[in-house]
Amino acid sequence: MNFFLYVLLFPFWLVVTLWTIATHKGRPWNFICEVKRFTKFYANKKQADTTILFPEKNTERPDTQLIKKQLRAFSKISIFETNYGNPKSFRRILIFTGIHGNEFASVTGFFGINKLLKRSNKSVLPNIKLTSPLNIYGYKKNTRFDELGEDLNRNFAKSLNPKIKLQRNLIDNFKPTLVVSFHEGPVNNFLLISEPNTQVQFTNKFLRLTKQQGIILDPFSYLKYPLKTSGLWQKGIFCEVLQRIGSLSSLGMYCQNKGIKCITLETNWNLSLKEREKMQIFILEAILDQKILIN
Repeated sequence: MNFFLYVLLFPFWLVVTLWTIATHKGRPWNFICEVKRFTKFYANKKQADTTILFPEKNTERPDTQLIKKQLRAFSKISIFETNYGNPKSFRRILIFTGIHGNEFASVTGFFGINKLLKRSNKSVLPNIKLTSPLNIYGYKKNTRFDELGEDLNRNFAKSLNPKIKLQRNLIDNFKPTLVVSFHEGPVNNFLLISEPNTQVQFTNKFLRLTKQQGIILDPFSYLKYPLKTSGLWQKGIFCEVLQRIGSLSSLGMYCQNKGIKCITLETNWNLSLKEREKMQIFILEAILDQKILIN
């Protein structure tokens, strides 16, 4: 099985190696050393687990002790589905937070986001639906996965997991014009991940407004892949092909297939919890800015 996978993936690795030699300043063999991890990842069709590629995405967080003190607030909590803004607006924004349990601020940040939306002028807001937090089990256990051992952002199109089905149903019934997903990870401050069908004009406007809020954009890379534009990983056809080969069906791909704009927001989980929560508020304010909601 692995032998045939190596043969099938050889052209891909040849391209990656040549590309790496051309762009990585004398450090081209890092990618070649990871062939085994990639092959194991693509062989794991059931879960398409990105932690095989990047173990740091499921590491125990350094602020675990702080989070444990806050667990009482979540002891009886369930998934909230809350509506804000003007229900008649043709602009419909669907927000998901707390998808991965070890991304703490994407869970605890719900309260700040909820306050911001409640105190905003309803008449000027678009039609907004906030669904959070999706993975309370993962939050309590300090793990990326839920109680079924699944990643709620994988096998998205076909999974029978109730939480993934909930997300799919909300997308299909609410018919959003924009889906926003809050995450954290090993990034440098802030990164926006944009699907191929999300217009560059939209992402550029968003990044400009984010900078105006004083948020520093990641100038380097995302999970070892260099960024062409600071703070932005704009997925292209090459990435989409790899995702399909690996059965890496994500929320973003599901939206892409339905022609819905989708952005994933990654903040640096090594910042303090308060800093990350504050950053989420600033980012949400940029999303709600009328300048990027015109188109």
